[in-house]
Amino acid sequence: MERTRNAPGAALEIALVALVVVAIKLAWMLADPTLRIFLGDSAAYLHSALVGIAPPDRSFVYPLLLRWFALPAATLEPVLLGQSLLGALTALLVFSMLRELLGVRFALAALAAALLATEPAQVALERMVMAESAGTYCLTAAIAAGLAYVRTRSWRFLVYGIVAGLGAAMLRMSLLPVVLGMVLLPACVVLAEALLRRNRRALAHGAVGVAVALSASALVHGGYQRWYDLRTEAVDWPAYTAREGAMRLALVAPLVRPAHLERQGLSPRLLEDVGPRLADPRTREAQMWFDDGIVAVVTRAVGTPRDSERIMRKIAVRAAREDPLGFIAMSRFVAGGYFDDATVAHRIADDLGARGPNPGQLRWLRDEFGYEGARIAGRPSAATRWFSNARWWFTACLFALPLFALAAAWVHWRRDAAAGVYLVALTAGMLLSHVLFSAIVCFRYLHAHPVVMLVVLAWLAEGLLRRHGCPDREAAR
Repeated sequence: MERTRNAPGAALEIALVALVVVAIKLAWMLADPTLRIFLGDSAAYLHSALVGIAPPDRSFVYPLLLRWFALPAATLEPVLLGQSLLGALTALLVFSMLRELLGVRFALAALAAALLATEPAQVALERMVMAESAGTYCLTAAIAAGLAYVRTRSWRFLVYGIVAGLGAAMLRMSLLPVVLGMVLLPACVVLAEALLRRNRRALAHGAVGVAVALSASALVHGGYQRWYDLRTEAVDWPAYTAREGAMRLALVAPLVRPAHLERQGLSPRLLEDVGPRLADPRTREAQMWFDDGIVAVVTRAVGTPRDSERIMRKIAVRAAREDPLGFIAMSRFVAGGYFDDATVAHRIADDLGARGPNPGQLRWLRDEFGYEGARIAGRPSAATRWFSNARWWFTACLFALPLFALAAAWVHWRRDAAAGVYLVALTAGMLLSHVLFSAIVCFRYLHAHPVVMLVVLAWLAEGLLRRHGCPDREAAR
């Protein structure tokens, strides 16, 4: 740590920033109190909350939050309030991370928190019945815990980060690759620093940190998977969701060959029944959800859900293992989609709930929650316009984020190399995770990227100010 601030001063800073952030959130609630439905995720979450059964291919934690906060009131209005609160807490967590862990001056840290409170993805998705706000809060907590370990070398932060990371994955399965990649990242950064400095004591401490991270991860993630299996009775092996095999198969569908089906006792002619063009990586979403996609074709051929999930999992693993370069090559279709105007327009509209509920769903939403979806779906509002016009901001948060992290690490290299390496590895992992493990262009999946971008930009600005003779006056005192 570069400075020691007294507790009253730190509390006053947090209070001031909290007032600003809450004021911004309240202003947005007045400007746009509209809550939107994303089909079919929102419908699955709400149905799960009502009946108490975990959805097989989505978070079951988010429906629990809906069950606790929305069902007692028989209205969805508490969802907007609760998610706005989570957005405010995420902004305060960013402020604390910048101040306490990265030594960023108050003005820059407060500015980053205020900008995050009004950032387009945060504002728009707080107004969706979706798990993004809760998942991003947990991921931000995991990132902060990892950075705290790099700073303090206290092993408890490794455990905190792993627990928070699991929370993020439980809420948003799209974050799972990032979460798993973060398990060893803080410990490996500390271990690498010890190796470079040839410090035996630090090396031993770093090695123990790696062991702690591995043990805690096995306990936390393994325990969750086992508990999920017992709770749902949907699979016969440790899994994060009941349809993990289907999701894996859809992701690698263009790599599947007739021989892969034959090894599992299936007819290779089944691939002829697949409607969406199997070799086209852009049809992977259809392979998962369409009635003639590869997932539906294999499921019908096998007959039972458990057996089909087991077989699809094996097919997916073998297909990816036999053609890893082909798997990597498919990422160019996702990456390139962010620069295609037609694709971007379609995906932004879809992310904002352009697909309205059907008449039956409208009646159900009105009866259960008093939600008048017919007046909302597809209609623009302040938040949706803000989101729709932020295309290039989101794209920069995906592709330029590692570059800004690299610049920040270079500026701070002599004073804080470990934190720089941590942020560079984290941001590179976020980019690779998205382009490798997302089958579609999806701006919702980038919800956490602006959070990290603002952290990186504030730290970079702090370093540049110091290099140009503008030290933090508070630190100097």
